[in-house]
Amino acid sequence: GWSEALPALMQAGDDKPIDILTGRRRRHLLESMRMLEQLTDRAPARSSAAAWETIGMLRAAVFQDAPGAVAAFRRATEIDPARRNAWECLAGLSASEDRPPELIAVCEEQLKHHDTARSRIMLAKAFDKAGQHEKALAQARLAVRKEPGDLAAQLSAAALHLRRAAEPGYGHPWNDHLYAASRLVDELPEVERGSALVVNWLVLGAVAFGVDGDPAAARRALRKAMTFDAADHDCRERMKEIETALGR
Repeated sequence: GWSEALPALMQAGDDKPIDILTGRRRRHLLESMRMLEQLTDRAPARSSAAAWETIGMLRAAVFQDAPGAVAAFRRATEIDPARRNAWECLAGLSASEDRPPELIAVCEEQLKHHDTARSRIMLAKAFDKAGQHEKALAQARLAVRKEPGDLAAQLSAAALHLRRAAEPGYGHPWNDHLYAASRLVDELPEVERGSALVVNWLVLGAVAFGVDGDPAAARRALRKAMTFDAADHDCRERMKEIETALGR
């Protein structure tokens, strides 16, 4: 299915990829979908779940059919709760459709089967998206407690603490997480030193320096973050906003 859909995915633009597939490629893709759907009925449980997951991915990417994709991913996780990718795709669709209660429910259900730092971070983000900031911070703390060597967990906790920096008497609990993150960054292989997580660490460090009254250090962190390709457009816009705030 993917080999047939790839050309359409690369050139679809505003159109649905399925709508620009023609002739042999379209027929082969639809036949692949039909075979996958047949496989779900007669294959062993793990293979059936894998087929549902593939159907979900094709429905989401090629057909842009969010309800159909959600149904397929749900079926995959019902049959085989160990399919982490299906859970994450399901959460991603819930997030993109801006349905916080549904996103929380998906992340909580996933946590029953995969109690990992990553799962806790996903639930923290879901709570944060729903405006339930105390619950978000609690999940981030649990993620750090479960896997203190997880860079994403340390950064998630730091970010959620920094949100509360203006509260009187809150202290500076983010510094512990940023210090732990700096040690983890130092241990990364060279090929990962320019990753999105490292960019996030630098940006959060800049915010922390700004809160602590050290704008020069904050600007140095921002300038370094700007040099990485992993700093996408949204990240760069956020960095510009931080730099503007530092100049006030």
